[in-house]
Amino acid sequence: MQFKDILKHTLPSGLPKQHKHVSILWSLVILLGVLLGNVQAVANQQDATAPMETLVVTGTRLTNTAESSPRHTTVVTRETIESRRDASVIDLLRSIAGVQVTQYGGRGGVSSIFVRGAEPNFTVVLLNGVKVNDPNNTRGGSFDFSTLNLAEIERVELVRGPQSAIYGSDSLAGVISITTSRGTSEPRASVDAEFGQQGLYRTSLRGSGAIGESTIASGSISRSDDGDAVSGNRFHNTAASLHLASEFSDSLKLDVSARHASSDANSFPEDSGGSRLAALRTLDTQKQEQTSFAAQLGWQATPWLSGHLLASYAQHRDDKRSPGIAPGARDGIPATQGDSDLKRLNLSSYARLDLSNRVSVTSGFDYQREDGELTGSVELAPGFSLPTDFNLDRHIKGVFAEARYQSDSGATLSAAIRNDNPSNDSSETTLLVGAQYQLGATRLFANWGEGFKLPSFFALGHALVGNPNLAPETSQNWELGIDQQWRKGALQTTLVLFQNTFDNLIDFDFDLFTNVNRNEVRTQGVELASNWQVSQAVDLTAHLTYLDIDVKNNVTKLRQRPNLRGGLSIDASLNEQWSLHANWLYKAEADDSSVPTGPQALDAYNLLNARLAWSPNDRIQIWLAVDNLLDDDYEETVGFENPGFRSRVGLRYQL
Repeated sequence: MQFKDILKHTLPSGLPKQHKHVSILWSLVILLGVLLGNVQAVANQQDATAPMETLVVTGTRLTNTAESSPRHTTVVTRETIESRRDASVIDLLRSIAGVQVTQYGGRGGVSSIFVRGAEPNFTVVLLNGVKVNDPNNTRGGSFDFSTLNLAEIERVELVRGPQSAIYGSDSLAGVISITTSRGTSEPRASVDAEFGQQGLYRTSLRGSGAIGESTIASGSISRSDDGDAVSGNRFHNTAASLHLASEFSDSLKLDVSARHASSDANSFPEDSGGSRLAALRTLDTQKQEQTSFAAQLGWQATPWLSGHLLASYAQHRDDKRSPGIAPGARDGIPATQGDSDLKRLNLSSYARLDLSNRVSVTSGFDYQREDGELTGSVELAPGFSLPTDFNLDRHIKGVFAEARYQSDSGATLSAAIRNDNPSNDSSETTLLVGAQYQLGATRLFANWGEGFKLPSFFALGHALVGNPNLAPETSQNWELGIDQQWRKGALQTTLVLFQNTFDNLIDFDFDLFTNVNRNEVRTQGVELASNWQVSQAVDLTAHLTYLDIDVKNNVTKLRQRPNLRGGLSIDASLNEQWSLHANWLYKAEADDSSVPTGPQALDAYNLLNARLAWSPNDRIQIWLAVDNLLDDDYEETVGFENPGFRSRVGLRYQL
């Protein structure tokens, strides 16, 4: 009998379907009880220790920590990534409060990240500080997280709320910053290999060391194949990254990073009903190439004055072929093909001035140029196609300033202002203000901010549906939060109330057959995130998000955004060699739609994943990971099946 079957037999029998999540939660409680019993002897010998402050670089140009930021910030470290051993970056992001993740089937399907209910293209994604959102794509400029390999990621930072006062266009709902492999001067190298059911495999090589006396080099190479766990879905990916950190003197430092990735994917078209409902069985094919480069020079002119120069370049090539979707409850979608090429150059310079221990200010300017090109066609009838080409460019000049005041009483005030002047649109000025107060183990924080997003090249220039007269989308956000610590910081809980208002949302008008500005959407809700370091051997984390969405005039319901989601995870060191991680995720019902069915409600579902690791010495680790431990049959999108029970075996060797 397999472990999943044992768990199923522990569930109370005879429960109706709507109470299935109660059964799974009951199983998880039993599992946690057993684990806590096994590690109790270890726990009794070790005292819980207070967590260290976590330095963050996202959402400010001033030195900051997650604990001192007036905004709800989440940091995921390499240690957490290796402890969880998730199947993908998508699964890692599911564990963050306020983040809903949707994927069309397996990894070959498009992934979408909804931060606090906002559209996926309302979140800026930075890769080693380089903006990688693609305004050429049909999704209005979102980033496909499927193209990232977990093996190459060192760190993930999420700052919620509009950040246009810091980053300019596109940051209506938040910023996700991803850092690839980093290292130390001590020579290190490791090799990972993982194999799973249905042809899954992943391999990676990570290494770091010193070059001369002033430079530390680190890098990674990874390759993955997601196998055929989902019918009609395949994904192959290769990625390589390099990072150089040079410290020429105490006052002059240079940081350089580069990355290249390529992927091939097959999947059923979005909204086709997937493997269960699609009438046409021909698959989408997509090939992507992503290249990015960044360099930052920093110098300390005096103890109170520093300067920074940054330059970055990104290119995204995408070759996609779609067979279209046969008519159903909704009109069908014709076959399309397109080759797109996006190039983005960014130059920035700013100075930081520390007027005292209490007051810091920074000011500077940046320049961004985007060039987007699409060569494609849409087949309106057999043998009759129309071109969908566009070739657009724009540049944006921005000036910004930021200030922070910290009092001896525990109060911190921060403010940022920015003006962006796009070449093809009117200028935009955005603000961001925040405050927090630290009173012993209690931290109160609040902030208000504005965001704007220029229309994507696809929305502006597509030959059939593009509208060159579109106005920028805008947002306003406020949040109030409390962070409370107990047991000298071993137990920490963060509770946040938030509200976002999005205006001039770009939508497709079927009557006019073009993109228009029309919708206003308000999202509001509550986020709860908690971490309890029971001991040095046991760590518990939990997250819960309640979301309420109001669409003006009830034009339509927003898809794939449940009003409730949450999860619980445990990390336990059973002894010096054995460790276990388990995480449970619950997602409530959500609205969706497909061409074959029209609007449809998706059932709530539960997921339980686990990982057991054995480390016989400091160099070797072997793990067994199981995804969807209870083999739950669920859908994130109408008709698209998801992987069932799947086991993975991995090995790490530290050279």
